[in-house]
Amino acid sequence: MKRTVISVLFTFMLTILISQAASASENPTQFEDQIQELSTKYDIQLSDSNVTTFSNQTPLAFDTIEEFEEFLKTLTEEESLSTTEEIIVTQNDISLFSTIYSGTIQRSWWGPMNGPVMGVLNQRNLSFNYTYKFVNNKPQYVSVSNIDSWQTGYHDVKWTHKSGTSSFSTVTSYRDTATVVAKGIYTLGVVIGSQPIGFTWNGEWDRTITLVTS
Repeated sequence: MKRTVISVLFTFMLTILISQAASASENPTQFEDQIQELSTKYDIQLSDSNVTTFSNQTPLAFDTIEEFEEFLKTLTEEESLSTTEEIIVTQNDISLFSTIYSGTIQRSWWGPMNGPVMGVLNQRNLSFNYTYKFVNNKPQYVSVSNIDSWQTGYHDVKWTHKSGTSSFSTVTSYRDTATVVAKGIYTLGVVIGSQPIGFTWNGEWDRTITLVTS
């Protein structure tokens, strides 16, 4: 009796799986429509490129579109970045032979956007050159240049740096704070069922850093 029940259950489950596979293959238009809806909903663009070009890792695999959408939700959540970082400069930096001083800074932080492991092994990096001067013994930015950004470690979602911008503001003294923005493109290759699909979307990494004296 038990063997008969197991046999019936197995046959029933197998029938469902075959039915689902047949349904997916028989409704390519419905599948495309669902993907287009996700593209619009999450502001991402479909790409014709081979998904293996999107990352140095194996493309992520999802059984259903619903499962993929849950993953998309984690990708599009607003990122919370620290805005309290500082560069310490001292009065010893003041030179009788120069009025403009320069430096290079790199900041690295764990990326919240990284597939199943959610950034545990994915580090983001941003660097830039800056110049500053002292006015009434207070440091202030003159310029920011050579903005660059890149990933290190494991990443399902690939970042490609494109450009950078900067702006200046006041925290304790005039023009003592710079907000540096790296602009780039995210690329992601996935397989849903048996269908490989590529996506791209624009992104920004930003850090706000204040000059302070010790």
